[in-house]
Amino acid sequence: MKKYVASAFLVTSLLISGCASNRLELTGGIDPAEKTISAPAGSMAILGPVKRKLVVIGLKVDEFVQMNTRYKLTVNTVRTQLLCWNEWSEVAYEIMFLDKKARTEVFRISGESCDSYSDVGDAFENALKAAEAKSKGR
Repeated sequence: MKKYVASAFLVTSLLISGCASNRLELTGGIDPAEKTISAPAGSMAILGPVKRKLVVIGLKVDEFVQMNTRYKLTVNTVRTQLLCWNEWSEVAYEIMFLDKKARTEVFRISGESCDSYSDVGDAFENALKAAEAKSKGR
């Protein structure tokens, strides 16, 4: 019986650990006069919550032409765990917000998240707000 309890505790601990952590590297600001961004088409997985935050903060998202935009969004993901606390899987991700005109990175977020990705959307929105504040000198 003790073995089963210990095994259940270990499995539960592994499922809980790892989900919903992120790191932000803020290196630039967002020009309020040029709020256009090219982004990958679609809205599956992490891309959906991230693109919704772009619209909320007032950026015009271009999924098609992508030539006449000031900024560019790139998203990289990889599944790292089959099971995550009360969800199906965990992914490691890296999101880069690039300034095409200045040829620099505005910010980068990386971390781990579970299937709902709501924590990624919130972290991305916080990064957007921090980049806007940085451009305003706050």
